Amino acid sequence: PTPSNNIVDTTSQLSSGSWVMTLAECQGKTVDKHLSFQKGEFILVREQKDATWYSGQLNDKIGWFPRNYVRPATEIEIENNKNLTK
Repeated sequence: PTPSNNIVDTTSQLSSGSWVMTLAECQGKTVDKHLSFQKGEFILVREQKDATWYSGQLNDKIGWFPRNYVRPATEIEIENNKNLTK
């Protein structure tokens, strides 16, 4: 059977330890709970809260971020950013 819509949601497949790239600027609602980021940054996924929120690490900060602001990073993007370590 095929899905009812043609949109493939690749971010729903992410697991802890996956890298994502940010698609747009996002200001976290609260500094201590949410991540703020610029377009083109990389976040290391830690866990999925629900269908719309992930926990992740950006540099030395850990917090929640909305799923619709990111996409999975490609292997080439990860390799080209040597500072990305788990």
